[in-house]
This record gives sequence, C-alpha cells and structure tokens, in this order.
Amino acid sequence: MSFFKYMNRKYPGQMLVEVVVAVGIIALVLVGVSDLISRSLSSVTFQKQRDIANKYAKDILDSYKKDRDLDPTTFFTNFIPGENVDCNSEVGAGFTCLKTLTRVDADNVRIRVTISWEDGKTYSIYLVEGLSNYLK
Repeated sequence: MSFFKYMNRKYPGQMLVEVVVAVGIIALVLVGVSDLISRSLSSVTFQKQRDIANKYAKDILDSYKKDRDLDPTTFFTNFIPGENVDCNSEVGAGFTCLKTLTRVDADNVRIRVTISWEDGKTYSIYLVEGLSNYLK
C-alpha cells in the first residue's frame, strides 16, 4: 500500500487542511510584500517631489543672486521687503511658493523661499539666503 493511500484512509481531509494552511501562509507573505512595495513607492514619490521643490527654491534664490551680481546698487536700492510674497508663477503645477524678503540693513538682505506640495498630506521645504552688497 502506498503512503498517500495510507494517509488518505487513516486521516481523511488532512491534505485539504494542509493546502488551506499553505494558502493562508502564502497570503500573509503576499500582504506583507505588497505593503512593503506600497511604502517604497510612497517614499520614492516623496523624495522626487522634495527634489523638485528644492530645485524651484534654488532657482528662485539664484535669480536674486544673479540680479544682485549684475547691478548691486540697483538691487539694494530697489529691494522691497515683504512677508509671504506669492511666487507661484515661478514653480510648476502642484506646488505653491511663498517668499519672505527682509532688509537686514542698507547692504544686506535675507530671502526665505518656501515651497509646498500635497501628496495625501501637505509637505514643505524652505531655503534661506543672505545677500550682501560685496562692492562696498
């Protein structure tokens, strides 16, 4: 008598229980793997959005540096301080931009650029730059 015939006669239904347990274990493993993949994709998306936001903020600060370098006298004379100045026209869709412009003294200014975006919840980054009139 073969082993399987013996098992089937002595313990009827045991193979079915083993299959159900095996399928349950596989299902638990697959749920864990799918959760891990979902979290990884979310992390990658967040990092990509943060990198784009950093690029926008750096570009805005670089434009101020360029203006200062081209004509420092005009830059510092015409610098208009302001809080929460809208700069959405300088960033792409899906991002919002605010900048705070502060005059420290006649030859020094501080610029803070805040970029925000939403991906299930609101995230934001900010960069701050101090510019001086280095020609004086």
